[in-house]
Amino acid sequence: MESKITKGKLVGLLYDYARVCKCPSARITFQGKCVNLYLGAGRKNLCGLTMEKAYDVLKGLTVEKTASKGSGYMGRSMSVNAKRAYERGLKPLSRIRSSDLRQNGFHYSVAFFKWLVHNWDIKPKELHHTSAAYRITPFYDGSVIRYAARCCNLELLYRMYRGKLTMQQAKQERRIRYARARILDTLLGGKSGKIISADCLLCDNLLFLSSKLCIGRDNPGVRIVEIFDGQPESENLENLTIELIKHRTTVYRKYMRN
Repeated sequence: MESKITKGKLVGLLYDYARVCKCPSARITFQGKCVNLYLGAGRKNLCGLTMEKAYDVLKGLTVEKTASKGSGYMGRSMSVNAKRAYERGLKPLSRIRSSDLRQNGFHYSVAFFKWLVHNWDIKPKELHHTSAAYRITPFYDGSVIRYAARCCNLELLYRMYRGKLTMQQAKQERRIRYARARILDTLLGGKSGKIISADCLLCDNLLFLSSKLCIGRDNPGVRIVEIFDGQPESENLENLTIELIKHRTTVYRKYMRN
């Protein structure tokens, strides 16, 4: 599967790291395909990383800090919060069974669900320390499974999981194209009534400016100037393309401007 780690995603994750770990001086630079991480005072700088390794480092440090605020440990087996999570019906990915999936409307295999979690940023319900090595473990519940069943393009993603479809082919099947449009600024939250030029994605007759802002193609305040194929110049649009492959269009209709 093609890598989904982009510069934009790494920069966004760096902001999360800097905020959660209270390292305002943290920064990131790019040299070709290599990434350099400057993690702030008291931390070792990491240079020459791949995009995937830089993502893993930042994600790991942020998750570790988030999970560190617990209520103590029970012997050497697990944290108090992990035990409470089990009691409330939450489970690590290793304990998810096909019955858990079916009960929550997910009618595919456990292996496919695990692939979704690892490759498509299906977020856990909680994070807890487990094992004598203080390992951080994601915990899931029915709400996470229902989210995947309700919101994700499962038929499309399942074909990608089986190796039957590439990312580019999935984009074509979703009929995602890039568009330049002229949009009335009141549709974007402005008040002047001016016309704004914008680069967008066109999918299912909606123009997407972000994952939380879309406008109907037939809206009288919109005029599409050009529709074209190929890669966008904007990393934000690249990330949005991935989101539209992952999610059903109905997920975004609540963000539609009229």
